[in-house]
Amino acid sequence: MPVGAVPSGTKVWFRVLVDEALEPSCGKLIVEFDRNHSTADYPMENIGRSADGYYRFQTAVTIQDTGLYWYSFVFRTKEDWISVGRSAERNRAEIQVSPEPWQQTVYRRKYPAPSWLEGGVIYHIFVDRFAHSGPYVRENGKVTREDWGGMPGYRPDSSGRILNNDFFGGNLQGIIEKLPYLQDLGVTCLYLSPIFEAYSNHKYDTADYMRVDPMFGTEKDLKQLCREAGKRGIRIMLDGVFSHTGSDSKYFDRYGTYGGTDGAYGHPDSPYRSWYYFHQYEQYETWWGIDTLPRINKENQDYISFICGPDGVARHWLRDGVSGWRLDVADELPNSFLKKLAEAVKTEKPDALLMGEVWEDASSKIAYSERKNYFEGDKLDSVMNYPFRTGIIDFLLSGDARKLAEMVETIGEHYPPEVMNCVMNVLGTHDTERILTVLGGKNLGENPTRQQQAAEVMTPEERRTGVKRLKAAVLLQMTLPGVPCVYYGDEAGLEGYRDPFNRKCFPWGEEDTEIESWYREIIRIRRSMPVYRTGKYATLQTDGGLYAFVRWDGNDQAVTAVNAGSVAESLLVPGIWTDLLTGASFQDDVLMAPGDLRLLTRRTAPEQKKEGEDMSYRENYEKWLGSPAVDERTKKELEALSSDEKEIEERFTAMLSFGTAGLRGIMRAGLNGMNVYTVRYATQGLANLILSCGEDVGGGVTIACDSRNNSPLFAAEAAGVLAANGIHVNLFDELRPTPELSFALRETGSIAGINITASHNTKEYNGYKVYWSDGAQLPPEHAAEVSAQMEKLDIFDDVKTMDPEDGKARGLITMLDRSMDEKYLEKVLEQKVGDRYVKEAAEDLTIIYTPFHGSGYRLVPEVLRRLGMKHVLTVQEQMVIDGNFPTVKSPNPEFVEGFAIAIDMARANNVDLIIGTDPDGDRCGIVVRNGEEYQSLSGNQLGVLLLDYLIRARRENGTLPENAAAVKSIVSTTMANRVAADNGVKLFETLTGFKYIGEKIKEFLASGDYSFLFGFEESNGYLAGTYARDKDAVVASMLTAEMACYYHTKGMNLYEALQALYEQYGWFREKVVSHTVEGFDGPEKMAKMMSDLRLDPPKTFGGLKVLRVRDYQSGEIRDLTDGSTEPTGLPSSNVLFYELEEQCAAVIRPSGTEPKVKLYVMVRGENRADAEARLEAVTADGTALLGQ
Repeated sequence: MPVGAVPSGTKVWFRVLVDEALEPSCGKLIVEFDRNHSTADYPMENIGRSADGYYRFQTAVTIQDTGLYWYSFVFRTKEDWISVGRSAERNRAEIQVSPEPWQQTVYRRKYPAPSWLEGGVIYHIFVDRFAHSGPYVRENGKVTREDWGGMPGYRPDSSGRILNNDFFGGNLQGIIEKLPYLQDLGVTCLYLSPIFEAYSNHKYDTADYMRVDPMFGTEKDLKQLCREAGKRGIRIMLDGVFSHTGSDSKYFDRYGTYGGTDGAYGHPDSPYRSWYYFHQYEQYETWWGIDTLPRINKENQDYISFICGPDGVARHWLRDGVSGWRLDVADELPNSFLKKLAEAVKTEKPDALLMGEVWEDASSKIAYSERKNYFEGDKLDSVMNYPFRTGIIDFLLSGDARKLAEMVETIGEHYPPEVMNCVMNVLGTHDTERILTVLGGKNLGENPTRQQQAAEVMTPEERRTGVKRLKAAVLLQMTLPGVPCVYYGDEAGLEGYRDPFNRKCFPWGEEDTEIESWYREIIRIRRSMPVYRTGKYATLQTDGGLYAFVRWDGNDQAVTAVNAGSVAESLLVPGIWTDLLTGASFQDDVLMAPGDLRLLTRRTAPEQKKEGEDMSYRENYEKWLGSPAVDERTKKELEALSSDEKEIEERFTAMLSFGTAGLRGIMRAGLNGMNVYTVRYATQGLANLILSCGEDVGGGVTIACDSRNNSPLFAAEAAGVLAANGIHVNLFDELRPTPELSFALRETGSIAGINITASHNTKEYNGYKVYWSDGAQLPPEHAAEVSAQMEKLDIFDDVKTMDPEDGKARGLITMLDRSMDEKYLEKVLEQKVGDRYVKEAAEDLTIIYTPFHGSGYRLVPEVLRRLGMKHVLTVQEQMVIDGNFPTVKSPNPEFVEGFAIAIDMARANNVDLIIGTDPDGDRCGIVVRNGEEYQSLSGNQLGVLLLDYLIRARRENGTLPENAAAVKSIVSTTMANRVAADNGVKLFETLTGFKYIGEKIKEFLASGDYSFLFGFEESNGYLAGTYARDKDAVVASMLTAEMACYYHTKGMNLYEALQALYEQYGWFREKVVSHTVEGFDGPEKMAKMMSDLRLDPPKTFGGLKVLRVRDYQSGEIRDLTDGSTEPTGLPSSNVLFYELEEQCAAVIRPSGTEPKVKLYVMVRGENRADAEARLEAVTADGTALLGQ
């Protein structure tokens, strides 16, 4: 099955399940490159037989060139070769004589996607008919209509021509006056029909590209519209008609309107003559045979310069405040023209939108014998999505849910995600019948007369039917992937057939309030849910007339369901859900009567049904004691609790929660502990998810563990469960750093990874962290699915197990040895930037290293040796692998207490630098000399030092990319923003969690817009390079040592280097305060605390005014100085970020894994004392808010 468009350079896995009855012996992937029709075949590996009777074949291909690729498969069976291609139904694979291939789109974005459009709502205005303000403008040859709402002129003149020259007076000032209405409706972008001077009322016959038509206003009016709309969070997109002009224009001037001397018509020496196609003196090519629309030669260099030049049309109007262009008949614009236009637009305004009018699947469009390749990354940002319109209408009229689902899936598979997030989902436009008429009115056939269309009005019954179907259409339009576009008046209930009957005046004061209220409510829901920005899509059900799909992103899930059939259907949705349309609650299934609509959201995790929650904690306790699946040692542990009711309640009330971080808990028997049974249980849920991916199972799962007690045992148990489910496992032969797992699972082509670790928690804890095929932590949608799978299982009866030794013997478990370390270290060492500094300083520097009894014990000293460091001492007591961490209270390199032994060694050996890594080798902390004392640096301080060093060193050795970019979490020091800005490096911010930094790396690689330089979090997580998708203490240790050498050559140690940065960039200070919320109702208390802060936000912190509040849960930034708002641009998260005066900030965030609320304070002062005073003042007010 295809999985979607991919960036160039992506390793694409192709996997096929072949029925064992065919007895396949070998297979090949056949790929044809569309651009030159060259073909290649790739042998496929038979990786074994699945439990349900299929042989699994796979191969991987890395595709560099952008474009379209067509692929199919051939297999050798017991009888003959068979060909496998794409079936016509649901994109399934089937045996075919002449296989119909699948399409693989490969792209490389040259320009960043206009993220401001994601999650928004476009409103399409036909300017003459939307709103009028001021006196009417009268011009010769044009009919001024002062009967707003009258029937548009549709009769031909005496010569049989349709002139389109009646004007109702809609203008730009009218739009400005209606901006409050549009903002209240929820609009974020206005798409205006052409506004440039032209004869007709539709303005697609451009007369002067550089002048606003006087009937609509002036250029000053347009600037005012852009400015006033911008204050309300609304952008403006213009209609660019670049395929043809009007015959009555300054460029063609057929009728002498513009002086009759310079126009191309009748003047062979006209400066515009070469723009057009003249065959004889007065014969010229037209657009589709319409003689008032002479066709432009879009490859004429003069014309290209006029449109795309530095002072050309495209850039001129962007300077006036416009945010993008919709390109009329984009398929008639050659690729060469589109590239030039995109270059002009993006040069003038990098986030400007370029939207193409394309009526079909735009990914494979051929026009004028040219494959358009719109989405290779250097032309269009996105397109109008007419296929969705066709699919929605057909579904609501026919009740065929499967056909609509197939169409949505096909478009989603063919379009890059950046394109898909911005496709313009239309139900009606100026080129189509009004959607209400389509869904409820009479079908007048293919070619109705204008008289028929003018006379036809919907009956009350037709309108009731239309309104009912329209509500379903709007619900689908607003929740499918892409950006909905409302055609003006659809929300007011306008009806009408084709042009000009679909272009009637907006019925101000006579709106259909039922329809308008529906639009407002669905748009409100859409705008309030981040899942509709960039959330993923999956079809849930297509039973008869029931079409249901889910969108998910972060912690959000939303299910849209529409029954357009004639019989009731049952919608299966495991868990407890709330219908946002009615407020009703449902569990596991929803009966959908004909015509029913549902928009369901899943309730918060504490309210979901978990293993054991249908029983009392005592019954769960007794179940474990009596189960033959539980070993005797565990039963003895539980029997010892028989008189401790509180302990039993704590262990057996609910299952340890599975989230995006997997599992984490105290190692103990019971549902709420880390033990072999909860590990097996979670692994079975993961196995079920993997098996549901069908052909994607082939790469298997890679498993690693850290030094904690029971980590090797839990890793082996997880491997046994996966093997018992027929899933291949790559199991590390001993403990490894977390980042090596991230690297290895990508290296082996695994579909997932498991790391048994609890990071730097105390010795009582262990955890179970899951990674996906991209090397980043498990995405929320998959975490939710694992949790949902677990809910269906009995913790003992439904879990498959296998002895790991048996799994090895059967070839289901492969051990990974130190050869993988070599591949990993090779990538780490590629991140070196300062060999010459190391050579100069290594002999003089001594470094002490401690792994805190953890997994960095081999690789960190080895990478420092290979870096060239001559003197690396290790804390021998802490080089011992011991999950009890006997020499430290907490194995956390953030806290100086753990470095006590190392500091004593440093004093004895006159050492400047101590490096420590946590038990799973992903966090790195340092201690540096400050005079005669030793001082630990915070995660923020080390992060800023490394960022500044990488920029300096790369600039000095000429390897700093022009498009270098760094990434940090929103709660990490704002000093990094200053460092990056002063050095011309783009800095991006993400939510807390290194998985979000990993997502940014993927974005950079996909688009090619930025080169990833460095990423960090305040909690001592750092990464340079793209070989992994998680923080890496190995590379951080190497770069820190290299940085120490760099500053040694400058006569400084790292403490002194930090002080120099403060002198250069300002005195920044940071502090984190944790407030523990006790009790079972801790989550409820934290939720109320955050709710209260939203209802009654603080006005000051430490005497500093709050200037702006970023509410990442609502996705809105509110400026308290002027009341304006803008989107955060990040996924939803329960975080409040207060921007204060003097470049200071306070952030309040509940922990996702512990019963804590965290306060992050970031301040800047004029000097050290000023910064310290501000830090204490802001912290005091912040902790008071937390109730401390």
